[in-house]
Amino acid sequence: MDADTGADPPWSASAYVPGPSLEAAVRRHGPLPERALGLSVSGLAEGLVAVHEREMVHRDLKPGNVLLAADGPG
Repeated sequence: MDADTGADPPWSASAYVPGPSLEAAVRRHGPLPERALGLSVSGLAEGLVAVHEREMVHRDLKPGNVLLAADGPG
């Protein structure tokens, strides 16, 4: 992830995440198993910490915007 919050206009860029959204996965397969849910929540928290460390805020956090990759949510 890279960003310049001081630019005019501010911008951010992140890597492409090849995977379905959390919303799509739950609609297709039902609720996540407990272990997968724990890993997903942990990965999501890690991602939000990285965003906040760059003094940014994710203003549209919802299941449709959480992407599930092979190595965790992105």
